Amino acid sequence: MSRLARRFILIGLALAATLLIGTVGFTVIENYPVFDAFYMTLTTMTTVGYGEIHPLSHPGRVFNSFLIFFGVTTIFIAMGAMTQTIIEMEFGDAGTQTLEAGGIARVDAATVRKIRNVGDGDAVYVVVGGADGYVGRDGLVPDEDEARYQSTQ
Repeated sequence: MSRLARRFILIGLALAATLLIGTVGFTVIENYPVFDAFYMTLTTMTTVGYGEIHPLSHPGRVFNSFLIFFGVTTIFIAMGAMTQTIIEMEFGDAGTQTLEAGGIARVDAATVRKIRNVGDGDAVYVVVGGADGYVGRDGLVPDEDEARYQSTQ
């Protein structure tokens, strides 16, 4: 499973768990109908501020206070993780290339890429451009003829 898919699954699970805990909490503590409890949880997590559907008891207010803290934190973390994913995709983190021994990668001057070397002495280089956009396995700029030869294969 890719890191992107795993990240979105974890975000979805965190949001669903918070919604479920909030819905069950309002149903048990305040005897809300399930939909009202879900709606109250959703408006609390998203900080919409419509107010309480039904008046809350003291235990309900304590629960709601914790739900505000954890629900809003979950939403912010989810937004941050999605933003991080978009930025990583935009700046080339999704464009990882794997090179065999002696391999050469073609990279654009404006594209940041991770290049993972395979074999003994495995190392990771972050490359920004190179001479004519080529970079060799050891991070050295290859000879022009060798780069052209490798790129045609």
